[in-house]
Amino acid sequence: MQKYYLSRKGHQQLKQKRQTLVAEIERKRMQMGDSVRLDNDPRENPEFMQLRVELTDVLPKRLYEIDRVLGSCRIIEEVIDFVENRVTIGCKVVIQYEDGLTIPYIILGYDETDIDNDVISYLSPIAQGLLGKSPNDVLEIIVPSRKIKVKILSVERGI
Repeated sequence: MQKYYLSRKGHQQLKQKRQTLVAEIERKRMQMGDSVRLDNDPRENPEFMQLRVELTDVLPKRLYEIDRVLGSCRIIEEVIDFVENRVTIGCKVVIQYEDGLTIPYIILGYDETDIDNDVISYLSPIAQGLLGKSPNDVLEIIVPSRKIKVKILSVERGI
C-alpha cells in the first residue's frame, strides 16, 4: 500500500473534504428519490440519470480515493526529519530557473498544492526532481511539457 504524506493542516482539510463529500452523497440520494417520485420512468428523466451516474460512479470514486489516502497517510511534522541543506518534504526551497526567475516553494503533502502561495505537493514533477538535492545543485527536471533547468539557491525548514 502506498504511503501518502500530509501536513497536519492538509490532514484536517482532507477530513473536512470527506465530511463534505459524504453530506453531498446523502443530499444527492434525497434528490434522486424526489426525482423518481416525479416521473414514472426514471430512464426518461435526465435529472435522475445524472444523479444516478454521480451516485454510482463519480462520488464513490472520490470518497474511495480520500479514504485510501487518509487510511495510509503520514503526518509530515511527525515523520519527516528536516535535514539541513537537503530538500525534503516539509521544507522551503528557493530555486532559480534558467531565465533568472527565482521562486521559493514549500513542499507539502498529497493534494496540498497552492500555487498562489508557492506550495507544491511532493508528488509534483518539480518536487520529485528536487527531493534529496542540496543548495547549489543544478539539475534538469522533466515537467509535462518540457525539461527545465533549475539551480537550488537555499533550503530551510518550511513547516
